[in-house]
Order: sequence, then C-alpha cells, then structure tokens
Amino acid sequence: MHPTVDDKFITMYAPLVSDTICATMGVDPNDREARALLAWNLANPDDKVEKSNSNKKPNSFLTFSNGGKEFKLSIDECWDGTLQYSTNKRNWRIWHGESLTSSSEIYLRGVGNTVLTGISRLRGFNFTGSSCTGNIETLLDYKTVKNGEHPKMAAGCYSYLFCACVNLTETPALSATELVTRCYEGMFCNCSLLTKMPELPATELAQECYMSMFTGCTSLVEAFTLPATQLAEGCYYNMFAYCTSLVRAPELPATKLADSCYYHMFRDCTSLIQAPELTATELTKSCYGRMFIDCTALVEAPKLPATKLARACYESMFEGCTSLIEAPILPAVIMAEECYQSMFYDCTSLVKAQEPWATERAHNCFEMMYRGCTSLAGVSSDYM
Repeated sequence: MHPTVDDKFITMYAPLVSDTICATMGVDPNDREARALLAWNLANPDDKVEKSNSNKKPNSFLTFSNGGKEFKLSIDECWDGTLQYSTNKRNWRIWHGESLTSSSEIYLRGVGNTVLTGISRLRGFNFTGSSCTGNIETLLDYKTVKNGEHPKMAAGCYSYLFCACVNLTETPALSATELVTRCYEGMFCNCSLLTKMPELPATELAQECYMSMFTGCTSLVEAFTLPATQLAEGCYYNMFAYCTSLVRAPELPATKLADSCYYHMFRDCTSLIQAPELTATELTKSCYGRMFIDCTALVEAPKLPATKLARACYESMFEGCTSLIEAPILPAVIMAEECYQSMFYDCTSLVKAQEPWATERAHNCFEMMYRGCTSLAGVSSDYM
C-alpha cells in the first residue's frame, strides 16, 4: 500500500539515508521529499513510489496575475529579511517594494522574514490584479517551505497585507498551524470582489489572530468551517463585520471560549439568515458580545445552553436583528454583571420571548434586554 507523502512521512524517512547514498543514487540531498522517497523505495522495493506520483509540492513563491491584463504591484518596505521578485522564475532580484507593472505574472518569494507588515501597519500591497496564488509562507522564507516546514511568524506578520485590494478574487493558501498575535489581522479587509475565503487549518489560536480579517468583503457569500478548538482573547473579533453578502456562518466547534472571542464577529452581516451552533457551556467575559448586531436578515437565534454566565457574555448579542421573531430559551441560573444587557435591543419583529430563569440578579444583568422590541408583549418592564 502506497504511503501518503506528507510532512510526517518526510520527517520520518528523510534522515534514514546518508548524503553519500543520495549522491550514489542521483538524489539531491537537500530535497527532503526525494530523500524520504529514496529511503522508502530502498526498504520497499516491491512498493516503490516515484516522486512524480507523490503529493506534488506547491511552488516556492507567490504568483501575482490579472488574467492577462496589465496590473501593478507595490508595497512600503517594512519586512525584516529580504523579498525577491522575478518575471520568469529563473532570474531573481531583491525587491524593496517599488512599483512593478506586468501583463503576465510577477513572482515573489522571501528569505529570512518573520513579518511582512506588522501590528502598526494599516495597509500592505497596492495590488491592482485579481489573483495571488501559492503558499503565503513563501514570503517569509521560501527555503523553509520548500523543505516541508513552516517559517516562524512574528506579531502582526501579515497584518492588512491585501487590505483594499478591490480586484482580488483568488487568494494564497494560509497553511500555518501555529499562529501569533494579530498575524492575519485585517489581511483581506475591504476586498470587495472576494467571494471565497482561504481555509484556516489552525486548531489553536492566538490573541486577535483573525481580527477584522474579512471585514468589508461585501461579496463573500459563504465561510468555511473554523476548526479551532482552543481560542484566544479577541481571536475572531470583527472577523466578518460588514460582509453584507454572507448568507451562512461558518461552523464554530469550540466548546471552551476566551474573552471577547466572538465579539462583533458578524456585525452588519445583513444577508445572514443562519447562525452557527453555539454549544459552549463555560462562558467568558464578552465572549458573544455584539456577535450578531444588526444582522437584519437573521430569523432564528441559536440555542444558548450555558447555565452559568460571565460578565457581558450576551451583551447586545442580537441588537438590531429586526427579522428575529423568537428568542432562544435562556436556562442560565447564575447571573453575572451586564450578562443580558441590551441582548435583544431593537429586535422589532420579536413576538416570543421568555423571562430568564434566574431568581438572583447581578449588576445591570437585565438592563435594556428587550428595549425597543415593539412587537413583544407579556414581558416585565424590568427587562425593557
């Protein structure tokens, strides 16, 4: 049975053959995939795997293009290593971010970088084309990627890198699994023609790592599952805010939350009709705060199973959801400061809601919970 030629396979088999054996067999000792396949084939002569039949590695550079039409590419230099560009994949020149023009393709790669933009940056590439493909990590260190490894990132690594690239429709792969603070912050914000987001494979997140990542992507229709199970403070803050074409939210499987983890996540997603399941029972400060604020097409709220609340955990969660008809059951018996504050504020279509089960209150826990719900009757004025 043929093996899967992945990072694990390469790490296991590449060290098993010496440089001398590689040279004897005509294999480049620096090509770790070829080296691993040589080790496998020597040990399994009846089940050989050829490199051409193995999982092909992606190119060790990014490709910028515009469907054969002229485009420009520039950026202010603020990386901490070197960037190189080419127009033919053979001749590479150091690039300081000066304006490049092409009607074909421009290739970029990096050496020794840990950051491309940084936390203080609010703009990255000035790119007028439509497509950027490849592995984004090749801008950090292409040799590391070529060897099947992940380059290290510093805080704000790709922050706002493609922000306001309004013609962008195709994005590079984001394959990193170990994230850092604000690494993808605002990366594709205001890319108004982007209809599909890249997959985000990380399962353990970092502080504000996806903050405002797709804010203002007004053509984004559907988001992939976000597989992370270990969240961090503000990790999804504002992630899809003002994505006015987003119809379906991504799955959110995490059951252990972090402070402000989903704060403003779907703000003003005015086409969102289906919310994700929210199964967490251990809540944190502001975890769902303003999560669906002004989602005017949302007709059904997700179940909220937690019985012990945290400060401001549901604050303004559904404020301005003017199509919401029925509030979810609220089984919590242990309140916290401001936990339900303004939760359904201005939900003008809400006709069915229950008063919370809790008998003991916390400071401002029910303040303005149903304020402005003009279609709602039978709820105590204490919650209005």
